[in-house]
Amino acid sequence: MKNILLALLSCMSVAVMGSCNEDETNITNEQLVEINAIPVSAKIIFHKDNIIYTMDENGENMTQITYDDNFTLEHVALSYDRTKIVCNYFSDLSVGSQSSKMILYDIIKKTRTHLVPQFAMSGNGGVDWDKNDNIYFAGVDELLFLNPRTIAAYKANAGANDIYKMKYDGTGLQNLTNTTEYGEADVSLSPDDQTISYMATNIADPENSFTEIWKRDVDGTKPVLLFVGGQNKVSSVHDPEISPDGNFVIFSRVNNEVDPVFPNNPLANTAHDIIKLNLNTSELKVLTDPGPISIAPDWAYDKILFLDISDKTNPPHAGIATINTDGTGYNLIQNGTNIGKWIPE
Repeated sequence: MKNILLALLSCMSVAVMGSCNEDETNITNEQLVEINAIPVSAKIIFHKDNIIYTMDENGENMTQITYDDNFTLEHVALSYDRTKIVCNYFSDLSVGSQSSKMILYDIIKKTRTHLVPQFAMSGNGGVDWDKNDNIYFAGVDELLFLNPRTIAAYKANAGANDIYKMKYDGTGLQNLTNTTEYGEADVSLSPDDQTISYMATNIADPENSFTEIWKRDVDGTKPVLLFVGGQNKVSSVHDPEISPDGNFVIFSRVNNEVDPVFPNNPLANTAHDIIKLNLNTSELKVLTDPGPISIAPDWAYDKILFLDISDKTNPPHAGIATINTDGTGYNLIQNGTNIGKWIPE
């Protein structure tokens, strides 16, 4: 349960600033590892106790893919050709100061490498692929203030955490956002490879920062504000995913109007609901029952996949669940598992 609750760290984090240094090596420290191929029948990739697994859409036929448990994983994503896995992991687990880093598993070469090792932080809140083997992530190249003491310094650190695009081999690193008053995280790519969605912390007023859901084209142009959320741990919004037809975006939103689950655990003392926003009509629909922590939604195969955590059930549960796209048909398909993602086709 403790490892699964660490998934909430990204939902409560404040992004920090970086800029791109193209002179650095973007992929290093290649090591041989034991790793299995992805089964043809696999539909979901996820991690459990820091080991990567796959399973089918019903939570059955679990297959172990990796064997090294040296990294406290948050998100994992499989490439379209099923030969590469990108992950982000927490390199500092102290509350309020976590740092996210990225690694790449190559199933054909049976290797593990570190991506953008020169970045102060990378992959925070999510990683994703396009069909051309590009990886999308939020990152921090270099902190401007290692020990910020003023509001201006905090604002400078937080305001330009940006979204990047890079080939899996470390080439072609691009900064897609270059913002100064937003800290971006929770990156996702639409199924048609045309749009990135993400959450952004608006820190124009650092003492009263709030969260928003945005989208923009994959080349970084045409930013569009989709939804304005609230302050962190109040009604903040996280982990947006655009639907396969492009007409909706789903995300999680903190619900502080219900009793918190795990009230004594600072990593998990809020409830989260899964929200569906109609991009054509602006209609909002809450898809999950209030109370549990329902986070990191992913939409494919006419199902929404998410991590569901609650201490209100007997026994308490923390695992991967699915619902229909209208919010019906809740099913905890595999208890004891951590954040999962549909395998792309």
